[in-house]
Order: sequence, then structure tokens, then C-alpha cells
Amino acid sequence: MVKRDISLGWNVNVGMTKNGVGEIVVLDAKAAGLFPLELSEELKAA
Repeated sequence: MVKRDISLGWNVNVGMTKNGVGEIVVLDAKAAGLFPLELSEELKAA
């Protein structure tokens, strides 16, 4: 459950839970070249 939203700019919002980051929303991600998301092998293994 998101407890608080933090805006990191006009297009990035981070939803915080009591345990840390719960969600990250990036507006216009495709236009910015951030979508589709590609995870590194390290993140896939975590």
C-alpha cells in the first residue's frame, strides 16, 4: 500500500510504502527511450 508519493520531476513519481519504494511511474517513458524496460542480469537474479 502506497503511503506517500514523491515527485522527482514532471514525469517521474515514486510511491513509497512503509517498507520502501512500492512503485515508480514514468510518464512518456517510451518517448524518453525508457520503455520497454530492460533489466540487467543482476536485477533479474535478485
